[in-house]
Amino acid sequence: MIYLISLSSCYIMNEATSIHWTETAQAIGALIAIPGTFVTFFILIKKDKARQSEIKSLAAMSYNLSQMLELSERRLKREKKPRWKIEYSRPGYLTICNLKFTNVNHSTSIGSLFIEAVEGSDSVILDMDLINENEGCQEFTIKITPKDYSTFNSAVVQFHYDTFEGFQYTQAVTISKQPSPNPEYLLNYGTVVEVDE
Repeated sequence: MIYLISLSSCYIMNEATSIHWTETAQAIGALIAIPGTFVTFFILIKKDKARQSEIKSLAAMSYNLSQMLELSERRLKREKKPRWKIEYSRPGYLTICNLKFTNVNHSTSIGSLFIEAVEGSDSVILDMDLINENEGCQEFTIKITPKDYSTFNSAVVQFHYDTFEGFQYTQAVTISKQPSPNPEYLLNYGTVVEVDE
């Protein structure tokens, strides 16, 4: 029986020693793992900051590109704006005037044109020819006649232009009668303005 007890105590002693060795291995592993974990977190955070920096850089580049695109579109719109050479003639006493518009901007073409009298609309008759090509320039003529010559004082004629490139512009021409023995008409040509959509 003594033999069994010593065997048993030897087994218990072996078991205790084995547990001690495992705990020591776990402690050593934990000591190695803790700094390793911190290093891993540091690397991940560093990569995350680098990614954040890249994302900020990409966002800034995207913003700059959108600004450049907007600027480029505004330049194109300015380049495609019609530039009119306007010739005035007064063919008769009862006609206010004939206005001949010639587009001298060869980089654009007017696709459609709409005119309306916006002020004094009940006092003038507008008669317009179709847009035609003449020596590489687009042109059209508009005849402005008062409905009642004696009561006419002023009118504003609004021009709306659409280009083939899809841009829209507007322009106003103000006509006012100057009192004198032989009435003269003063025309004020507004600038061509881009229409924001």
